[in-house]
Amino acid sequence: MKSCFVLDLMMNDEITFQNEKDEKEWTRLFPPEIDTVYESLEFIKRLFIITLSTISSNRKLFSSDFYAQKRLGSLNVQLFDHHCTNVEQTIKAAIIFDWIGGISQAIAEKYLKMASFIIVSKDVEQSILETFLFLFSYHDENTDNHHEKNLKNKDIRKQVVNSLTKLILFLDRLTPIKYKSNYRFCVKLEYYDNTPCDYEPKGFVSIEQSTSIIQHKDLIQHSLKTCPKNILVEIKTDYHKLLIVHIKSPDTKDS
Repeated sequence: MKSCFVLDLMMNDEITFQNEKDEKEWTRLFPPEIDTVYESLEFIKRLFIITLSTISSNRKLFSSDFYAQKRLGSLNVQLFDHHCTNVEQTIKAAIIFDWIGGISQAIAEKYLKMASFIIVSKDVEQSILETFLFLFSYHDENTDNHHEKNLKNKDIRKQVVNSLTKLILFLDRLTPIKYKSNYRFCVKLEYYDNTPCDYEPKGFVSIEQSTSIIQHKDLIQHSLKTCPKNILVEIKTDYHKLLIVHIKSPDTKDS
């Protein structure tokens, strides 16, 4: 079962948080402690928003007005912002926050297995330029597709800083997307088997109701088998894991 949302493009190894400034920067973005299931859930939802904001900002998928800039140590972190400068952008921002809310809901229910963010051409071929896959796994008394125990807060913080640094450096090396009006930005969700058959989170519709004619499963499976892949982020808590993979189509030009 899949859900779909489509939006045209407008286009140091040792990390410590010892001083008050570092701690304030962290708590503006994440929970201060990540010891319980609830704290881990809030952390992973925030991490999803921050990494997606970073990717879409760096790839210039939306206007700079869509983002607020935050600091995390030496990193500049982009974050989706509700406040935009004109009506059209405000409407688009509302749509974006709707499907971010829907994805967060699916994570909270432990239904979401993968969210695919696809940049695809608007032509008949609908060729994929690139895809960012967000893969989620969970662990508690009822769900067990993730095995981690007794991770310390300092280790999680170190994972975050190192992963965000790696993500930003990778994105900076990508070729800029030219002629953005030629592309469409699609978001597709896939769920674990325990998901109710009629479940659709806020902001999404079933693949049968979608106006997108992209054959999501076939294209993603083909890309996974044939295209270069880069694991950009892998972050774990005792209860959740997020893996972000970039897939670049070697046959598509950035035009």
